[in-house]
Amino acid sequence: MIKRYLFILLIFFSISASAQNVLIAYFSHCGENFGVGNIEEGNTAKVAKIIAKETGGTLFEIVPEKPYPLDSYERTCAISIEELTNKARPAILNKVPNFDQYDIIFIGYPIWWNDAPMIIYTFLEEYDFSKKTVIPFSTSASKDVKQVEYKVAQAANAEYVRNGINIIGKLAQFRTYEAEEIIHNWIYTF
Repeated sequence: MIKRYLFILLIFFSISASAQNVLIAYFSHCGENFGVGNIEEGNTAKVAKIIAKETGGTLFEIVPEKPYPLDSYERTCAISIEELTNKARPAILNKVPNFDQYDIIFIGYPIWWNDAPMIIYTFLEEYDFSKKTVIPFSTSASKDVKQVEYKVAQAANAEYVRNGINIIGKLAQFRTYEAEEIIHNWIYTF
């Protein structure tokens, strides 16, 4: 119990004391999306920006070297299913500058086919999370995503993993004020 309490204090003071050591890394998909139509900003990007506002952390968008289609949900699905089936590791266009300076890393992604997009696993394999605190967050059309959160946490092989959060895409996209309240309450329960 004492160890858990100290961990919660560490996270809280780390987030509030120094925004420089908090990174919000996320992959998001705009264009045609399930349940929300054709969007200019992806659901996960919206959630990442709320987290950055709450924590003062640094945003980092994980950009695929080969972009996913924006005009066809079906083509994006076909590509993501193929990547999942083959356990592909899509290349990432950009790198996190000074990754070692971050102690707390929020990792965000949409849920695709009951998993994180394979580019998230590429990201997790490119950096050393062994002395980091990882906090996953996701967006989806449903609420049952704990298995994915567990897989991402395992893949990160971090020193500490905090329970994540999932925000429904429609909420992130169309009722942002509600998403902000949920995220605020989640962050300050650490």
